Amino acid sequence: MSVPVFEHVTAGLYRLSTLAESGLEHYWAGYLASPGSDLGASASLAQTWADQGGAYLFCANAPADPATFVADLRALWPRLSPKGWLRLLWIANPADSASQWQTQGIDALPVGEPSGGWRVVRDMRFGLGQYAVAIKGGSGLVAGSDSLLFDGAGLSFFAPGGVYAATQPQCPLPLNGTQLGCLTFGIRAGNGLDEEADDMQRLGVMLRYGEADIDSPVGEVNLIDMPLFRQLDATPFDLAVAFDPLNPEMPQRSALVFATGQGSVPTLGFAQLSNTGHTTLATPRASSGDLPGARLSFGRTPLFDAADVASANLVWHLAPDGLFDLGTPQQAHSSDGNTRLILGVAGTETVVLPQDSTSLLLFQANGAAYLPPASEEVNGAALSDLGTTAWATVLSDGGGGRSYEAQPPRSPLFNAARVPVAGFLSYLNMNAATLPTLHASQQSTPVVWPMGVYARIAPQAIDQAAHLEDAALAPIRRKLIGLPPLEAPRSAPTGRLRLGVPAEAANADTPPLGVTPSGLIAVLDAAQSAWAGVLFANMPQSDTGQLILTEVKPPFQAALQSNQLFMVVADVDTFMDQGSSVAYQLTAANAVSRLLAAGVPAAQAQAINNALKALGYPEFPNEAAFDAAVAASAGDYLAAAQAAAGLLRADIEGWTFQLSPRSWRNDALTPTLMLFKYCGRAITDLAADTGAWCWPAVAQAADGSLAPTQAALDAVISKARLAVLDPDIGDSDPLVLFYHEVLDNPRWNGVLFLNAPIDFQDMPSALRFMAAGVDRSRFYAHHVGFSLTPYTPQNGIIDLGQTAVFGLIDYNDPDDLVASTTIPFGYKTLSMRVRFDNARVVDFSAEAELMVNRLFASWLAKVDRARGNNLILTGSYQRVGGQPSYSFSLLGNNVFQSNGAALASIDIRDCRMETAAAPVDGLLTANFVLAGRLAFVEIPEFDLFGYGPGDAVNGYLSFQGLVVAMSFAMEDPSQQRFTSGEAGVGFNTGPGASLARPASLVENFPLRLDGLVAAPDLAPVGQPPQGATPESLGFTSIGAPLDQQPLAAPWFGLSLALDMGTLGALSGAIGLKITVLAAWGPEPVAGDPPVYFGIKLGMSNAINGSLPLQGVLKLGFRTFLFETWRDSDNRLNYLLRMRRFALSVLAWSFPPGNADLMLFGAPGSPKTSLGWYAAYLKDEDKKKQQAVLAAPAPRQVARRTPDSSRLARSGRRTPPVI
Repeated sequence: MSVPVFEHVTAGLYRLSTLAESGLEHYWAGYLASPGSDLGASASLAQTWADQGGAYLFCANAPADPATFVADLRALWPRLSPKGWLRLLWIANPADSASQWQTQGIDALPVGEPSGGWRVVRDMRFGLGQYAVAIKGGSGLVAGSDSLLFDGAGLSFFAPGGVYAATQPQCPLPLNGTQLGCLTFGIRAGNGLDEEADDMQRLGVMLRYGEADIDSPVGEVNLIDMPLFRQLDATPFDLAVAFDPLNPEMPQRSALVFATGQGSVPTLGFAQLSNTGHTTLATPRASSGDLPGARLSFGRTPLFDAADVASANLVWHLAPDGLFDLGTPQQAHSSDGNTRLILGVAGTETVVLPQDSTSLLLFQANGAAYLPPASEEVNGAALSDLGTTAWATVLSDGGGGRSYEAQPPRSPLFNAARVPVAGFLSYLNMNAATLPTLHASQQSTPVVWPMGVYARIAPQAIDQAAHLEDAALAPIRRKLIGLPPLEAPRSAPTGRLRLGVPAEAANADTPPLGVTPSGLIAVLDAAQSAWAGVLFANMPQSDTGQLILTEVKPPFQAALQSNQLFMVVADVDTFMDQGSSVAYQLTAANAVSRLLAAGVPAAQAQAINNALKALGYPEFPNEAAFDAAVAASAGDYLAAAQAAAGLLRADIEGWTFQLSPRSWRNDALTPTLMLFKYCGRAITDLAADTGAWCWPAVAQAADGSLAPTQAALDAVISKARLAVLDPDIGDSDPLVLFYHEVLDNPRWNGVLFLNAPIDFQDMPSALRFMAAGVDRSRFYAHHVGFSLTPYTPQNGIIDLGQTAVFGLIDYNDPDDLVASTTIPFGYKTLSMRVRFDNARVVDFSAEAELMVNRLFASWLAKVDRARGNNLILTGSYQRVGGQPSYSFSLLGNNVFQSNGAALASIDIRDCRMETAAAPVDGLLTANFVLAGRLAFVEIPEFDLFGYGPGDAVNGYLSFQGLVVAMSFAMEDPSQQRFTSGEAGVGFNTGPGASLARPASLVENFPLRLDGLVAAPDLAPVGQPPQGATPESLGFTSIGAPLDQQPLAAPWFGLSLALDMGTLGALSGAIGLKITVLAAWGPEPVAGDPPVYFGIKLGMSNAINGSLPLQGVLKLGFRTFLFETWRDSDNRLNYLLRMRRFALSVLAWSFPPGNADLMLFGAPGSPKTSLGWYAAYLKDEDKKKQQAVLAAPAPRQVARRTPDSSRLARSGRRTPPVI
């Protein structure tokens, strides 16, 4: 060190020549000469000491303008020293205005000559909270060769638990060296066995953290004190005090330094425990290279939350800094002979201390030690330096670095193959990282990290300390310690493991396993020193079997071995490249369909299939093996092939969730997230604290920001929280349960997937039709979680039970389809909510709609337009035989009106779903089987159709079996094809099933409704109609008092049968059956509904030919005519006149003349019984008939017969067969 010299700067101001020795860049010290004195260009310490009226200056910064500084200081001098006695002055902020200067000074006067001794005029106290360096008034002060010397009797150090007097006769204030400007003196700690408090307690040696009290209205801070050391005997030891009033927090300037070079060096009991529960030992050690020796430095803690240190109300403590030897008692050794130093609140995070080499503790002052409110955290940093304390690391003195072992305390690993006692497994120690050595730390400063020491904390602080550990200390510590050394990736040999097999019986492909209490299975490497895979779910009752990540690379392993594990995975590429993999497989049955569904073009899909076929469709253990097999065939579609083939799939009673990372959703608002949580904080808390996220690289967006992932996680939490706060939503709601049981439950631990993809092709078969109507961008599982997996260890066997799997599908797309006159049908899934618990479906509800715009070839309009032309189907489930059974029911009134057809309305009252078990030609077909009531218009005076509303009754015709078929490809369900099957409609006219109008044909004539005749339009779109006509089906129009139109396809008709028995032996018992056709067209003609009334005798056309009886014997009719009349009670009656019937044999007919047959409903039961009579007129009676016609007309009953125009439209009649 150099001899201090004061160098002239400006008039009256001198600069100390040894400033550089302080090691502080901006520190400044000098001398202000007394007014009027001239000390020359430079002055020695002796010269300045003899200058009465001058003062020694110590400033935190060099004066920017020395002349101005001197002028300001002399102007301020009368206030600083009214009597001019100020001899030493410390200025903390000389760059500010002089009126704002923060100063501390010592007044002194010479005892005799100024060049001799001086005496401190009054008491002076340099305080720091409860700590202070005090100088008594009257204490002597002299100048030495390179320092100012205070009488030791007048100096003392004040601590929270006592006062320590200086132990040396003279105490220097050096003017050179690293302690330039510091007050220095020695004290003795001699209270080692004091029953109330030893010196470590009196001095307040501890780690102290502060945590903002979120419930405090004034921002109060909770203090968490962690006492560190305890003296083991009464042997006193010395401490060297150094105190710089300007730099009280710099340990090289202000500290209590253990004397390690001479005298007794204390061995202190260190409150950090070993994993066997024993305290450890800490012995102060001398400096080594740039690493300082053991000392105690000052740390601060705010009492209230503040914006910065300057505005904070602070309390202070002493924390260790520098090197300590770390020792352990013999009884603290573990079974392997080593001691493990606990770092957290449990024994799952430790540093291994071998017995054959020395381990060191390196403390470093000024580590961040304040946990602010969550909203004040900056860039995810959990701790703020508004409060400070010591951080630490463990070094090895020779040999390799110390092993850092860490596992989540709520999910530690146990050796699956070692059962020391029946029902118990051995704890599995696994290295997570290697700490630096002392030698390496001398070359570069080692990384230190926060630690908690919990053995001696106050009972009332235990809960706060545990929260601090979980929220800040453990995550920061794990992040700073870093990753294990990079090495070759470790891969499990297959995606599915053979569990429940004794070790000696397992084949060579079965890797060693570790298991956690919650059932998380670690697949280990052969040495059981590193992870090779993670099995987080066992589902023996499903096709999935087990969910396993088949690789664990160093960054992923580091996260899994975090003491407080909370990991959010959103970046698939980073996770797969640096962290893990899954198994891959496509089979002959699903390869092409899955590839097409994933967006692989048909050509590439077939090429990939051929490549896999040549290999026998194997299961690939990881992505690298799969890529090697299919990359050449996939080309630019490798990513899509990966998405199709991943085997990380969870199957819950027919619902399949595709959890393989390459299949995840990448939507900006609802991306798939995978959470690993094995810690003591709730997800709601962790989501806001990104500093607690392990391995943040896998949660970052492309720009390195965590904000998008945090926003997606917050969205899930907010949705659930809103459900909780909604008074209209009950406690059993799935989102409410999810919030309370998982999101806001610090005790829940497991693996959770948010916004998880659902495999359309593996939905329950009864519900696959719903895939056709969903918006695939919005159809995903809200969450799927895996928590506890029960297992039984015995004799090297792990027998896994069913993992507790839960989840929720909460799909909602409520906008109805809009009716159209160009699209006959449409389908949409409006909502679907499925809740899973304990790997079972426990609740199901859904709503879907079938848009029906056209039936029976007529465009329809629903009477109730609130939901458009849509049939609303509501889904529910029940368990049948232990399995879920799904059913749908029709909601609301569903009456559709036609646009003017004779079929006036269709009331759909039931819809039954039928879904094909498997696709045919790549298409899956779902049938909507409709049933309900048809209503026809009433034709005045001849109610042909009979069923429908009228004056007397509101009639209807019950129908069933009207199938609307929807076909779609599972790989692209949005492309739907619809057909309607009216031809398959059946009717029910039994008692109570249908109701006809009283005056209708079917109520007054013994006709039986046989079914529906359908003639669809078979022409291609845009071509003229093609299809059957009534005539081509054997019907001929029959005259009746109603307007008729010729019909071309499409048209429909009611087939009505009139059974007249048989003709006996003449016809060989062939039944004489008349079929009446009541047909209608779909579109009105000139405003009227087009109808057609036809008849067919037997199985052939009896009008255009004859009815063969036997051989050349035939029966023929000339015309048919339906007539109506009203009887005396004004009831409408119906009569079928069959004119000019005859039997013919070759060219001869019988009887000669005219014979008519009239059929009518029998009086009293016209609906069920047939009445008839016949009339015959010979040829020679024609003249008599003429005469009769000339006579007065007899009384006649009013009848209604068709006019000539209607007869003309009824079709031309052929002559009778004679």
